[in-house]
Amino acid sequence: MESRNFDLRKQYPFSIVRKPMILSAFRLSFILCAVMTFFIIGTSHAQKAVEVMTLEEFQPVLQQDNDTVYIVNFWATWCKPCVAEMPYFEQLHAKYKDQKVRVILVSLDVFRQLETKLIPFVEKNKIQSRVLMLNEKDPNKYIDKIEPSWSGAIPATIFYKGKKREFVEDHFEDLASLETIVLQLTKS
Repeated sequence: MESRNFDLRKQYPFSIVRKPMILSAFRLSFILCAVMTFFIIGTSHAQKAVEVMTLEEFQPVLQQDNDTVYIVNFWATWCKPCVAEMPYFEQLHAKYKDQKVRVILVSLDVFRQLETKLIPFVEKNKIQSRVLMLNEKDPNKYIDKIEPSWSGAIPATIFYKGKKREFVEDHFEDLASLETIVLQLTKS
């Protein structure tokens, strides 16, 4: 008895035999597109919420030489005084958003918590100020480069306009105490 290979695809090219394969390929491509779309949208949203920078990329943020007042606050989601003062920075941002005043919130959270802690915190609290994450592992390597008088404690804030600079290594109790420093720099 002669052995014959029996291939349904050759005998019935448009039969039901191919439909499950086509259907499953269609389903697979649909699922892949959905997952990729979700990933792209999620990633772009995360990138809008928080900019991740190395110290080298961050240095120009501290060296803008123009007529704008910059308030650069160093904080972390795990720091209670940092979180407590956050509404004052947001109020300052809202009050001066149409003037030459920029609030920049620099998170010192660890990078592996970007998606699990930092971005959810920013979204939950509807932070409108610019949020950066300093992606550096060793604080001892960047603290002196950011501010020589900084012990490394947070919260800490640098206020500057051009060459005029003020550093505060403490938390703020209210909007008025923040605004006092901003007003001094806007008048100069």
